[in-house]
Amino acid sequence: MRTKSDATRKRVMVTAREVFREFGFEKSTMAEIATRLGGSKATLYRYFPNKEELFAATIVETEQQNVPQMLALLDPTDSNVAGVLHRAGLAYARHITSKGVIAVTRMALSPGTDPKVSRAVYDRGPNLANEAFSEFLDAVVSAGFIPPTDTHIAALHLRALLEAGCFEAVLFGVEPRLSLEQSAKAAVEAFMRLYG
Repeated sequence: MRTKSDATRKRVMVTAREVFREFGFEKSTMAEIATRLGGSKATLYRYFPNKEELFAATIVETEQQNVPQMLALLDPTDSNVAGVLHRAGLAYARHITSKGVIAVTRMALSPGTDPKVSRAVYDRGPNLANEAFSEFLDAVVSAGFIPPTDTHIAALHLRALLEAGCFEAVLFGVEPRLSLEQSAKAAVEAFMRLYG
């Protein structure tokens, strides 16, 4: 019984993600999602009490698929901090410019989107990256690999540098001037000049 329930929930999430991408958060409806599922709204509400919760769940799933791979690259025992940041930074750049993340970001920034939904996107995306980078930097400062600094501010700077060459352009549907590899390399070089 549990397997069937899990399979149904997964179908709901996949269908909802398609509807959200197609119509945006504001214009998407639980009725449209239920219609595409071929079931009733009652079935849908059994899994998610409202559209906001369903949208937040799709965000969580998107982030859970990609973020652990990036975080695993942040090895605080490796004294080659620039190398670690380059590998993790490139993974981060790939993640934030993926179709799924771009679609979710656009929906979260759309006029009329519930602020709770926008906050959920921030918490599961940018803030999660801030925390991961900050924890990594805490560890490498403690290990003496880089000089002492305010790692919270340094993490914010690192994320901004990694996003500068690619994320904003892709978000606006413009071809980035730099490849993801070039963007990550330039970001880490600038970061290390400032904090290394």
